[in-house]
Amino acid sequence: MTTRTSFVVVLALALSAAAVVAQPRASSPPPAGAVPGGEGEVGQLKTIVEVDVIIPSVGAGAEVQEWGRFFQTLGISAQLRQGNRDERPATTESVRGTLRTVRVVGRLDPRGTVLFDSRKFTTADREKVKEWLDELRVYGAQGTPDGKPLWGLDKTQFDEIFETLSRPTTTAFVGMTLKEALAAADWKIPYPLRIHTTATEAVAGEAPLRVNPLGLAKGTALAALLADQRLGFRPERTPSGTIELVIQPLSMIPEPWPVGWPLDPDKPRHLVAPTYFQNGQVDFEQVPLKTVLEACSERTATPILIDYPRCLAKSIDPAMVMVSHPAKKLAYALVVNTVVHQARLSLSLKLDEGGKPFVHVYPFDPKPLPAK
Repeated sequence: MTTRTSFVVVLALALSAAAVVAQPRASSPPPAGAVPGGEGEVGQLKTIVEVDVIIPSVGAGAEVQEWGRFFQTLGISAQLRQGNRDERPATTESVRGTLRTVRVVGRLDPRGTVLFDSRKFTTADREKVKEWLDELRVYGAQGTPDGKPLWGLDKTQFDEIFETLSRPTTTAFVGMTLKEALAAADWKIPYPLRIHTTATEAVAGEAPLRVNPLGLAKGTALAALLADQRLGFRPERTPSGTIELVIQPLSMIPEPWPVGWPLDPDKPRHLVAPTYFQNGQVDFEQVPLKTVLEACSERTATPILIDYPRCLAKSIDPAMVMVSHPAKKLAYALVVNTVVHQARLSLSLKLDEGGKPFVHVYPFDPKPLPAK
């Protein structure tokens, strides 16, 4: 089983080695002077929105006239017509050259409500209809990505990105600056990397990276490298339909690309990471946690990534906190679990996009109790 978990599966991302610093893009403002639901231009792409409303075969004459006047007030030439029983509400688009046509088909019910494929409106919803048609004109049939699952991508787009990001990294990043790491050959992938202006200072910093996700899939590796500087990334579908990977401070991303994915709960953990659960002889006293984790990682060929910024925010420095373990032969997984908890930290066994197991170490963050 691959690492698709609850999200679906397979992303294809591509970061260009030369990261492009861009100004923040507004969520979905239409170009000035554009007519809602009419024509609009996004970059070199010109968009026309066509609206068809299927009307009942009998009755609803007053409602049809009311909707006709409604669309006229919005400056839209909508077609209100009779259709067949098999015709369903739908939002589709076609692109020819630089012309994108978005076609919206809705159905008028006997109560005067127009039902589209993802929403419904009455003639009292003028501003909502205007906002929706503006959104279609800017972003096409998929609409704005804001607030949607999978970062507003459809399944095919998500799968392609996941597939690209599932390929393993080949660079030893430890000791590099983030700017140097982002220039590595690993990020020569199909999707451009856009550094948000709020992240430019952190990317240009001279602090050496403390994590080394060598061999992990590109999605998890990129998320871990960025998290080491309190940054993250997310896919963003642009108005023209292309996809970028946008780097921002983690505090500004509601749903960043994760550092790894959950395990299949039905598969035993020792089968997911057999070398991590193999036995070894240990005996150490007052050794830095970082040193112990590095040794366990090397002996088991299992990457162990520490979230240093979050640990330091809790006044726990993995390079300074000392841990001990009595002489004993046991599974390395138990050794790691013991020393991590000695340091008052937590850990998770996760999978990268390619299905490779690794251990993620971070502070324990208790979830707030639900309000009564």
